[in-house]
Amino acid sequence: MMLDQIARACRSFADRPAFLIAGVEHRYDAFARKLSAARRALDERALPPGANVGIVALDDLDTYAAIFGTLFAGHAFVPLNPTLPPERNASVVSQAGITTVLSSVAEPSLDTDGLSLIHTPALPEAEIDLSLPALAPDALAYILFTSGSTGAPKGVPISHANLSAFLSSFFDCTCELTERDRVLQMFELTFDFSIATYMTPLVRGACVCTVPREAIKYTAVIELLEDHGVTIAPMVPSILSYLRPYFDEISLPGLRHAYFCGEALHEDVVREFSACVPNALIQNFYGPTEATVFSLVYDWDPAKSEAKTRNGVVCIGKPMAGMDALRVDETLAPVEAGARGEICLCGPQVTPGYWRNPEKNAECFFTGPDGVRYYRTGDVAEADADGDLHFCGRIDHQVQIQGYRVELSEIEFHARAAAPKLNLCAVAFENHIGNAQVHLFLEGDDATVEAVSAHVARALPAYMVPTGITPLAALPLNPSGKVDRVALAALARQEMAPRG
Repeated sequence: MMLDQIARACRSFADRPAFLIAGVEHRYDAFARKLSAARRALDERALPPGANVGIVALDDLDTYAAIFGTLFAGHAFVPLNPTLPPERNASVVSQAGITTVLSSVAEPSLDTDGLSLIHTPALPEAEIDLSLPALAPDALAYILFTSGSTGAPKGVPISHANLSAFLSSFFDCTCELTERDRVLQMFELTFDFSIATYMTPLVRGACVCTVPREAIKYTAVIELLEDHGVTIAPMVPSILSYLRPYFDEISLPGLRHAYFCGEALHEDVVREFSACVPNALIQNFYGPTEATVFSLVYDWDPAKSEAKTRNGVVCIGKPMAGMDALRVDETLAPVEAGARGEICLCGPQVTPGYWRNPEKNAECFFTGPDGVRYYRTGDVAEADADGDLHFCGRIDHQVQIQGYRVELSEIEFHARAAAPKLNLCAVAFENHIGNAQVHLFLEGDDATVEAVSAHVARALPAYMVPTGITPLAALPLNPSGKVDRVALAALARQEMAPRG
């Protein structure tokens, strides 16, 4: 059980650093005292067992302590991003039935009317209490709210059993993590990748080294990696693209493990990066929030890189221990060995189902031919001769252009041939008369636009050539650190709207 491992780490490594935040180290004993204070504050409010507790998600020790104080009190935590629109957080609070919110700031940027707000830095110091709560077998650990197709965020509850299964499978497939490690944490706490980047080090007594959100794109990441002895670096691939201009200057022989998830990992970028980390295990993970962080893994091997790359993208590998992946067609029938199909996941990491959303559960979960419950990811993949899966895009990134099915990832692949070191993104949108069009955005200048335009016109059939290419100083990122396709689609509609 995860909480048992946290308690052992706090006792065994009391004088070792648990966090490095804004250049300041915080020891495990200080972390244990703060989480105990938050736990006592919740106990005093006599919430019903397993209540959903809101956590204002900021980058400080009090926030992390509030998360674990909530868990040790026997409740589930629901992170609330104070930078998001108040209406979105209000929807999360309402859907999750949150009555109590823990915050490290006295006046968080969200509507707290009708809520019991606990300002954690003002709590009196408490004796360390790491006793384990009595939990029901299906007790929830957290609920993360992701974007919903109807506009309202949808809740993904993850149980303690899901979380324990993930931790077990993660440690089964990665290098050993010990109290001597220092792990990079650069993700907003409503993004499920963060679960891996702070929970896996804490259960082993390692140090979590956080990066301020505003520093993600810049040299602060390099400084943290080099100056603070980071040994394990989880990243979304977009971050590599921003570090790429500095690869010649980066030397990280002490980095033991670099792993990626959340976006397509491009082979040319990871190959260049591997020279910066000559002693690191490099892994590419895949997994939706609904299956507790990661479900598939591939160990990158430069000797096999060409065979394990499709359209310039590194494969996503095979299911982690305890998980299984089925690929199906539109009728949910399994596809043949080499055919493309939608990835459907089963195993102990899969969520019990969307929070109070029976319609979405009926749409996204089904019983397979083996009698097992599967989750439909909406992602398309094909398998190679070794059984490794290759990500082919999203079902909703397959667009119909002039009657042809078009993969946006294929357009991006050919555009990168003309601009191999630039970030770019193809998006689909409906024009003013309701027809689907493709627009390409890239980080570059007019000369780059001309080169890319000429190349894709030669390499692609006419119906796949983007109707417009726009240079930007930087592609926008969403709170998860991924390229914000929604914002780009809106910009494309604006760019291509008829004038006058």
